[in-house]
Amino acid sequence: MSKSLRYFSLPVMLALALTRADLVFAAAEQSLIINAADQPLTIKVSGLMVPRDALRFGAPPSHSWQSSIVELATEGARVNTGDMLVRFDASKLDDRARKLTGELAIKQGELGELVERQAKDIEDEKVAFAAATSMAQKAARKTSQPENLIARMDYKILVEEKRIANVLLEQAQQRKPLSEALRQAQRAELETAIKQIESQLKVAQTRLATFTITAPRSGLVIIGLDQRGGKLDVNMPAYPGLVVVELVDDSRLDISAEIPEQLAASLATGQPVKIVGDGGLEVAGVVGSVSQTVRRQSRGSLAMVRDVSIRPTSDDNSLRLGTSVQLIIQTAKWSDAIAIPSAAVSYRDGLPGVRLANGKWKHVQLGVRSEDQFIVLSGLEDGQEIKW
Repeated sequence: MSKSLRYFSLPVMLALALTRADLVFAAAEQSLIINAADQPLTIKVSGLMVPRDALRFGAPPSHSWQSSIVELATEGARVNTGDMLVRFDASKLDDRARKLTGELAIKQGELGELVERQAKDIEDEKVAFAAATSMAQKAARKTSQPENLIARMDYKILVEEKRIANVLLEQAQQRKPLSEALRQAQRAELETAIKQIESQLKVAQTRLATFTITAPRSGLVIIGLDQRGGKLDVNMPAYPGLVVVELVDDSRLDISAEIPEQLAASLATGQPVKIVGDGGLEVAGVVGSVSQTVRRQSRGSLAMVRDVSIRPTSDDNSLRLGTSVQLIIQTAKWSDAIAIPSAAVSYRDGLPGVRLANGKWKHVQLGVRSEDQFIVLSGLEDGQEIKW
């Protein structure tokens, strides 16, 4: 290539580059003809499909700080009423229940023996009382004879025998209620001990039953997380307040979302929501509840959010538990309003404006922002065209 050609080619190359840049700029330029219309004000956030109805189960109260998991249902399994969800180690409580069962059997055996022994004592007392009665009657008959028909000494002996027989009969009569009271006290003592053991055993068995948690209804099993965020498993400890198993009804789902504090102020229950799922699936819904509590989005975050629950209003079962969805919440509607894309707004000296079709920049007064659009309060009219 000659020297003159090299000098000539540089301007040509610059011209070609500039022409190409103009073409790219022209291709990227967009325009919009302004038309006033009803403009919905919306908030766009993401949410997570969560169960509307969930039962949570944790370790039962015990004397120890933690309970070990010895059996656990499978994550994602469908269970029916009565199926086992989780079983905790209750060996100490089981030993106590067995010990109380043994003590109860011993006391019940002692009561049975006591009843048999008392029945024999009652029969023996009846025989002794009958004998004392017979002796007293016999002595009375002997002393009923005329005194002059019996020798003086023999008569005194008969009188003494009568007195002794009457004393023995009186003692037998007095002994009957005392013996019965003693028997009742002995039975009451054993019966009280049995009732105490039965009460303790019932408490132990009731507590023992709480260490095995079964499903109160059918549903889907979700295993809880430990303090490090990992899934719980067999032989792992469970602490008070830790959710070990969730039983959810995945046929009735809501959406849980975190809304920035400044945006959540415009939310209210009943506002319409468009729910967009995987593949562009759209489902209608409404705002179910808005938490009044403002919290940090996470432990290390400075962002403040409020929890919002969205409830689908259609019967579409295409939304699945645990999936992420996009939410477009309509908070208000501006009638006969002008809206422009936020990308069309440029600033000069701190004032917002737009570029008209003739290339001139024009100041506009902006209102609220809805997603990627601004409501224009003044500065534009129907039919005007803007470019950006």
